[in-house]
Amino acid sequence: MRVCTATLESLSPLCQSRFHNTPKLEKESHDDYEKRTWREKLRADDSGNVVIPPMSLKFAIDDAAKRLRMRIPGKGQSEYGKLLAGGVMVMDGLTLNVKKDDVEGQWLHLNADGRRGGGTRVMRCIPTIPKWKGEMVFYIIDDAIPNDVFEYHLNQAGMIVGIGQHRPGNGGFCGRFKVVKTKWTNQ
Repeated sequence: MRVCTATLESLSPLCQSRFHNTPKLEKESHDDYEKRTWREKLRADDSGNVVIPPMSLKFAIDDAAKRLRMRIPGKGQSEYGKLLAGGVMVMDGLTLNVKKDDVEGQWLHLNADGRRGGGTRVMRCIPTIPKWKGEMVFYIIDDAIPNDVFEYHLNQAGMIVGIGQHRPGNGGFCGRFKVVKTKWTNQ
């Protein structure tokens, strides 16, 4: 097994929209509920630092592989997508040097049901982190995935797929990132 420690840096703001089940107060309006609970859409650790969930980056790589459809040399029509889906693990999230309580919100007029093209629109506050940087650890458990192929897919994941809400993979512009450097080790 190989380990790739990648330093990632934002190219556009990161917006998070975690589902939370915070109970509404008695007689609280939808607007008041949104004003009170919007920061609950952030993922944070026990110390209150914002965290990018590990599966966000894993799914971004998988999605990039599906879009790129890069073929495995000497294997006919076989593509790296299946190898990356089953051969890459991301165990821990990326803890940012940003406190949940310090994050600013962005008020947007969005679909009430969360689906594009729906009828009713409401004001929602989306937690937005303008800039971020950090190290992420990826475990490459399939030896058939060359280092350069993994790095290429990670780079493309940051450009064409992104992470979080309003990411490019869903037609948005937030959540883009670049790979600043990588360090490879064997375990």
